Amino acid sequence: MLEHLEDGYFEKDEALRVSEARYRSFLESSPDPIVIYDLEGRTKYLNPAFERTFGWRLEEVAGKRIEFVPEQQRQETRWAIEQLLAERSVKLFETQRLTKDGRLLDVQLSSAVYSDPEGRPAGIIVTLRDISGIKRAQSALTESELKFSILIQEAPYGIAIIDRNGGYRYLNRKFTEIFGYTLADLPDGRAWFNSAFPDASERKRAISVWKSEHAGWVPGETKPYVRKVTCKNGEKKIIRFRPVIMPTRDYFVSYEDITEMETAKKRLEQAHRELKQAHLHLRSLEQLREKAVHHLSHELGTPVAVLDATLKILGKEMAVEGGEYYSKLLERGRRCLQRLEAIQVQMNDVAELSREGEGPRTEAAEKDLSWLRRQQGGTDRASDRPMPFPADREEAAGIGRRSGERRLSLQELIQEEIDKALARCPERLLRVLNKAEAGLTVQIDRSVAGKVVGGLIRNAIENTPDGGQIVLKAGEKDGMAVVEVIDFGVGITGDNQRHLFNGFFHTQDTKFYTTKRPYDFNAGGAGSDLMRMRLFAERLGFSIAFKSRRCRYIPRDEDACPGRISKCRFIRSSKECMTSGGTKFVVAFPGERFSFEAKAPTSGAAC
Repeated sequence: MLEHLEDGYFEKDEALRVSEARYRSFLESSPDPIVIYDLEGRTKYLNPAFERTFGWRLEEVAGKRIEFVPEQQRQETRWAIEQLLAERSVKLFETQRLTKDGRLLDVQLSSAVYSDPEGRPAGIIVTLRDISGIKRAQSALTESELKFSILIQEAPYGIAIIDRNGGYRYLNRKFTEIFGYTLADLPDGRAWFNSAFPDASERKRAISVWKSEHAGWVPGETKPYVRKVTCKNGEKKIIRFRPVIMPTRDYFVSYEDITEMETAKKRLEQAHRELKQAHLHLRSLEQLREKAVHHLSHELGTPVAVLDATLKILGKEMAVEGGEYYSKLLERGRRCLQRLEAIQVQMNDVAELSREGEGPRTEAAEKDLSWLRRQQGGTDRASDRPMPFPADREEAAGIGRRSGERRLSLQELIQEEIDKALARCPERLLRVLNKAEAGLTVQIDRSVAGKVVGGLIRNAIENTPDGGQIVLKAGEKDGMAVVEVIDFGVGITGDNQRHLFNGFFHTQDTKFYTTKRPYDFNAGGAGSDLMRMRLFAERLGFSIAFKSRRCRYIPRDEDACPGRISKCRFIRSSKECMTSGGTKFVVAFPGERFSFEAKAPTSGAAC
């Protein structure tokens, strides 16, 4: 440039030469193309960077205009020149220029008018920066962002972008489809956790996991989580989360709705369990049948044999004096007859509930019953009490019919059944507590209610060792009147629990079974009483269920309890016994089927 400035433009003194040298060094070392024009637009100087970028050398264009303005840029270039002349500079003006070989470059242009030593405008200096690479990168970035936006917007998963401060910056369409929440609903993480986890304890766990596990994550690290989330409409969904931390410390989180998959998985698992259970049940049917037949044979055979032997002895010894001896024999015979009577009463109920109506008895059975009644009060020298006999057909046929229903106080019913049970076993050392709510009444057949509650009390007594405790409760829960019978006895093994209501099933091994009196510890029985309760429930519309835990010191059926807490070699106190095992039966009478009322008592208190 300096060689071509007009004569006299630079004074030829030493200071000017030094300044000129510095100026030339700056121009020629600049990485950006620089061109100097006179006020008419004729070229006076090109630096090396201009020659490299656009292809023209100074010798080609000196004193000429450089024709590198594209046609489409001419108008805006004229506007830029007008602005330059008016304001003496133009800064960072983006436009396009052609190279000598016809390539079109994106450039960033800055220009300024320079003055002569007298301060008059002398020419124009233009700096052009090739930003074609930057433009291509920006275009590629814009295209990439557009593709990314389309990808996440149309993704089959919910997606959220969360900044390092917990603010929600983006939610895609699927996120709103899954949860119902929009970005306006979730300004930050606090709003999300409060909405998605309304339960305080669950929300606390979710926040704790988020804070503790993500604190040390590095960019790109991820881990899936599964949680149940509450949607905007209150629906619960099972969601698999997968957060990823980005280099900016923002979070990219995907949300997959796996509710249907988890439901199907649980159904499949349930079907598998049921199939396995059915397989086990089929395998055990033969064993169960043999056990039931064996037990019933023993249950019926033993008292019959005792009665037979007793009658034979009475026949031989009738002429011999000895009233006390005969009394003991008759008492033992009476005990066996009572057991047979209990089985007969239960079987009458089962037969009535298991079929519609009751068929006529055979002529032989009627004759046997008439004969037994004629013998009542005959040779019983041990007691003045009449000998008990099976219930009449009319009693059995009337079980469960609504005509027998009346409003019963559950507290009074329970107390009556407790008193009857304790009167039958005065030698047992047990605490039986009535904790039923006072004032709770239910419309139900007294005979049915008594047999169910009384049967459960007897079952509890027979499975609780002396020194133990039994608790009965009654109250209202979830629209039902509920009776609970809780014993702290030996409990029931897992295998036996599956068959408890099936009928003719007892929980102790037959070889340990002895014909004891009802209510004795481990008295056993034919197993028909619980089946009768189940049939009552099915016919009348109430439910009966139980939970049991076998005493941990005698985990198997063949392991025997001594029958008295003080004789147990495993424990030191009754408290230890009461926490080692036990059973709870729950009978629930739904309000829509059994009208019930809960009134405050007018006087007195619960037992």
